[in-house]
Amino acid sequence: SKNLTWRDMQHLVVQTSKPAHLNANDWVTNGVGRKVSHSYGYGLLDAGAMVNLAKNWTTVGPQRKCVIDILAEPRDIGKRLEVRRKVDACLGKANYISRLEHAQARLTLSYNRRGDLAIHLVSPMGTRSTLLAARPHDFSADGFNDWAFMTTHSWDEDPSGEWVLEIENTSDAKNYGTLTKFTLVLYGTATDSPSLSNQLESSGCKTLTPSQTCVVCEEGYYLHQKSCLKRCPPGFAPGVQSMHYDLENSVEPIAPHLCLPCHPSCATCAGPGPNQCLTCPAHSHFSSLDLSCSHQTQSSRASPALADGEGPAEAPPPVNLPVLIASLSCILIVIIFVTIFLVLQARSGFSLRGVKVYALDSGIISYKGLPSDIWQEEGPSESDGEDYEAHSERTAFIRDQSAL
Repeated sequence: SKNLTWRDMQHLVVQTSKPAHLNANDWVTNGVGRKVSHSYGYGLLDAGAMVNLAKNWTTVGPQRKCVIDILAEPRDIGKRLEVRRKVDACLGKANYISRLEHAQARLTLSYNRRGDLAIHLVSPMGTRSTLLAARPHDFSADGFNDWAFMTTHSWDEDPSGEWVLEIENTSDAKNYGTLTKFTLVLYGTATDSPSLSNQLESSGCKTLTPSQTCVVCEEGYYLHQKSCLKRCPPGFAPGVQSMHYDLENSVEPIAPHLCLPCHPSCATCAGPGPNQCLTCPAHSHFSSLDLSCSHQTQSSRASPALADGEGPAEAPPPVNLPVLIASLSCILIVIIFVTIFLVLQARSGFSLRGVKVYALDSGIISYKGLPSDIWQEEGPSESDGEDYEAHSERTAFIRDQSAL
């Protein structure tokens, strides 16, 4: 749901998380009956339960903040220190809180070995939260300066009553220190915010389990995903189903009116059976004889009626503008590349099927063949005659040597 706030999500997590099989020796039950652990919080998240609860969730009221100064004067810590104070959670003021979400202990203290300290906060309903566990490797002597220690283990509790802050030296050393400031900060909702029980009862819930889950609705309501509805949603039909639920130390049989899911072949129905369909899903055929839905194959589906007896008209293919622009851009780039390539080749000359073609840089193709004066018949020059005689002598010498 888009209307859920971050605080709604926290409420959903707290109300649907499960301890499951998480093993730890620090599991306790808080003041409203929820299991909580310093190691695992409220347990494993249950996404399915969160979604189901969120479908009919009512947004929580505005968050209120109540700030209470607890310490009147500095206190020596020594081996162990307890600070007790009864509070009214800002009763009679605009920021009064009756349903707790977060609790903060803002502390200022000095201690010669900070890592030996363990700090706990006990709520009026008896929930003991670990704010700080001992840290053997913390040798700092700085203490804490207005440090906010927060806990959510008292979620949904009534914060009015006595709060107890416990500070303990976990080592055998004679450490020393002083607590100079303790401010309790409470965050939660107002008195006019309905509790989960009231929300369920006002929506038609008749019976709640100890974990505040609705199991039986009032007359005229149907239980659907832990909520009571006057009408079942599409895909569901009213019905009765026998079941059992745990009530403290006993198991009680019940037969609540539920919204039962339709058969998978039906879209809407009057009951959960395959022959109780009222309407069918797309591409299914409804049989009025047995009130069932049967799936149609592609070949058996009737073609839609056409006007004037014309054949089926083809719908124009959808045009994807970004794809069209990209395609045209690619084609334009290719054309520009080919044009530039041909121009450059024409300027430098190129071969076409083995024939060398030259560009007309100056408008004339020059032919570099044999010089024309080689065909002119001129008499041999004096140097040519000497060369000829020398060549004849070498030829005659070679011939004589070959004969010998």
